[in-house]
Amino acid sequence: MLYGWNDCSDGEKGAILDALKEKSTVVGTQSTWTINWNGALVVQFFGSPTGLLFKDYRQKLQDNFHYAYKFGNGNWFTGYNTQVLCHDKSLDGDHKDDYQKPDGWPGHIIVVSNYADGHDAIMFCDSWFRLPPLKGAMEIGRSKGNDRDRHNLNYYDNRAIHWITVLMMKHDVGVKTWVSDARTVEILVLERDLDYLRPLESADTYGRFAIASYIQDDSKWGWYPARPYVPTDLE
Repeated sequence: MLYGWNDCSDGEKGAILDALKEKSTVVGTQSTWTINWNGALVVQFFGSPTGLLFKDYRQKLQDNFHYAYKFGNGNWFTGYNTQVLCHDKSLDGDHKDDYQKPDGWPGHIIVVSNYADGHDAIMFCDSWFRLPPLKGAMEIGRSKGNDRDRHNLNYYDNRAIHWITVLMMKHDVGVKTWVSDARTVEILVLERDLDYLRPLESADTYGRFAIASYIQDDSKWGWYPARPYVPTDLE
């Protein structure tokens, strides 16, 4: 269960719980719950469908999304107890300034394993509360006047995406490994020939894949662009 709620107002607690429900909405979409391993989404975010056959990578990827869906969705277990903190600098000790960490950490939520009483802690930074909810982000993305902008995931950034990212970092839920620089997650897959596991191990990749799946299933695209738009600074 979530507990503590240090420095969280009632409104901020409500926003966190609403985003947790939105997380389940995003991860529960058909294209994420039952992944099409030959689809363009998989190729962009996780690499060659053939390569994913090795070492049961397909099952591991699918399981990670299922575990993320179950967290906070009526499935509570002792191992999932997590302390929640709000605002920059609300973590104690050596983690006081974690919100300022450079590339390699998500900028909106910080997770610390075994923070207190053997439980993880999640700190929602000030910047997270400035992000739009899922519905608002979808409206922003859909309002763009051309296909390139409507297919740009940067316009769909929202609170739920970062819930997915942080769950992938929790030692009892997700991939348990390092996080990429969020700005380059969309092109990590281009390096798969040199370091194939980077996209599979990046928590950010899962959040981006899930929101792309949600957009595809929900926004009447009906397809995912064969050549998704990548911002110039990422090329």
